[in-house]
Formats: sequence, structure tokens, C-alpha cells
Amino acid sequence: MMRLRFAALLALSLSSAAFAETPPAEPSSWLAAISDAARTSNYQGVVVYRDGEMLETMKIAHRFQGGEERERLVSMTGEAREILRRNERVTCILPAARKIMVDHQANKGIFPVMSQDMVMGLSQHYNFRDLGTARVAGRVCRGMHITPQDGYRYGYEVCADEERKVPLRVSLMDRRGRVLEQLMFTEITFPAGIADAALESQLDTRGFQQVTHEVAKPDEGATRWVLQKMPPGFRLKMRDLRTLPGTQGTVEHLLLSDGLSMVSVFSASRAAPERTLKGPARMGGMNAYGRTVGPFHITVVGEVPKETVKLIGDSLLAPADAASAKP
Repeated sequence: MMRLRFAALLALSLSSAAFAETPPAEPSSWLAAISDAARTSNYQGVVVYRDGEMLETMKIAHRFQGGEERERLVSMTGEAREILRRNERVTCILPAARKIMVDHQANKGIFPVMSQDMVMGLSQHYNFRDLGTARVAGRVCRGMHITPQDGYRYGYEVCADEERKVPLRVSLMDRRGRVLEQLMFTEITFPAGIADAALESQLDTRGFQQVTHEVAKPDEGATRWVLQKMPPGFRLKMRDLRTLPGTQGTVEHLLLSDGLSMVSVFSASRAAPERTLKGPARMGGMNAYGRTVGPFHITVVGEVPKETVKLIGDSLLAPADAASAKP
């Protein structure tokens, strides 16, 4: 996110001098096309992921067949692990810990799910600049720079295969243009089909402990929180209830997004003081903020600036408190 964050956008600086002069692409249609290609194409290869000082190499196999999306990531460096995805069901196998972690995570993949209408809405908060073509993993790709119009979100640079539209290099950068994280294919092929065996773990997991984060779909409007203020463009996109190890009762999860950047809000009954986050924290491009509200502890986390997670965290009020706060 290793955090299961291959769904989130990651970062690599693209030099504009490396791109040839070509006619600019229409941002809305181009971004929608690569979003669809990332989800509905068959591809396999090797990706390099960098988060701060951590550098990691993984093999990836992705298949879309019969309306079902499946993916397998296998670590080639560092601690051995595998990540298997079947639509929204994500399984992480950790051989050293002899554990299997199972979760349901929406909108995961190498690029977020976006329609053309959603992309057009991004123009209220981002500017787009075509970067022409370059080469990544031996293939011609087209690049685009996505610059935020305010300080509540990061900038992105995307270089997608010109023929297949699958993102080969995706960038997340702070407001000064510094690289925060990175994901880049070093090898990629686009086979007509991928066998089931390539998408299934080859590890012997007998005797492994399985931890499943159960997710319940709650009724609309059943959240315990009022979002008094949010950064411009961010909206509540999803809500679910989770049962997590070491927590009392259920954890409420709110997913907020402006269509490109995403922020998760988790609230649970107070845990032991040493296990809760208080104030800000950062890891690579991921910022987090924790605070206590009454009997609940809130954690806000996302690949956005620290000001964004703090604003969201501080704006959360229980309904009764929100009612009393009104003039």
C-alpha cells in the first residue's frame, strides 16, 4: 500500500525533454481510455516499485476474461509474498509470518476506474499537459502531466502504451516536483490469454493462519459521522463496515475521492493508547492523521498532502456535535 497500494497512483519523474513533439491528446478521452485498458487488458511482466528509499521488484500477471478481473503479484526482492486479486477480493500471502490476509478493496489496480465524464470533472481541480511520446519497457508510450490547481492534492504524470493504452509508468509528485513513489514496467507483454495457473499461488499454505477483514455493505446514510468540511472536489464515494483483528466492534470505512486522489477514513472504538495514531504521520507519498472523538479513534490516510488528511480528520463530527455546532 508492502501496503496493498498497487491500486493507488505511484510516482516517477518524466523529463519533458525525453518526449518527442507530437499532437496533444484530448485529456478526458485519453485518461478514460487508459483507465479502461488497465482493467480490461491481458498483460504480464515485471514492475519496479519505489516508496521513498525502498525499492522493490515484482512480477505481475493481469487477466480480464468473462467480465472477471484477476491479478497476481509476486515479490522478487525483499521479503517473500504474493498478492492475488479477484475483482475486489484481495489476498496477501506472507510466508515468513505464515499468514494469509484477505480483504475487499474497491478500485484497486495500476490505475483508478474512471469514466470520461469523471475525467472531465477533474478539470475543475487539475490542469493537463501533453508530454508527447517516450519509450518505457521497450515500447512507445504517451505521457501526460496532471498538475493540481491547489495544495490539497498531488500532481501526477502518466505514460501509457501508445498502442495498448495500458499505463507503463505512473507518477505521483509533490507540489515542488519531487518524486514521492514510483511504479514502472521494465518488461511487459500482452498475451491473448493467460492460464489460470499464472494467477494462482504456487506456495504451500497448509497451516497458515488466515485473517479475513469482513466487509458489510451498510444502509445509505447510516454513517456515524458528519463531514463538516472537505477539500474542494472531494466527495464520499463509498462506505463499508469492517471487522478487523484487535478492534472492538466494527470499523467504519469512508472512501473520499476527487476522481483521481483518494482518502480513506477509518473510525473504531478506542484501542489501547500505544496502538493508536495521534497527530500526523508520513510514509513516502502516504500521509496519515489520527485523533480521538468521544469513544472513537479516527485515522485518515491517503496519497495526498498532510494538510488534506488533517482538514478531513478535524472536520469529522458526530451528528449530535454537528447539530450543536450550527449557528
